[in-house]
Amino acid sequence: RTQAAPRPLDAAFVDAATARLAVYLGPIAKVLARKAAQRTTSVDEFLRLVADNLGTQERAAYLREMGAGEP
Repeated sequence: RTQAAPRPLDAAFVDAATARLAVYLGPIAKVLARKAAQRTTSVDEFLRLVADNLGTQERAAYLREMGAGEP
């Protein structure tokens, strides 16, 4: 079985993801997103890292909004 290549992380995506995350977490979203972006170059890993800061329902909604599948 082949695994899809990881989607590369870019600044525009980080900005969009941060803005969406701020809806749930407020200003701290910027700090959390910056730290997550420093830890990975993959969109999917980045989303997993920032979504770990959300509750179960918020996490599912956030990942859906950002175009990620359920973990």
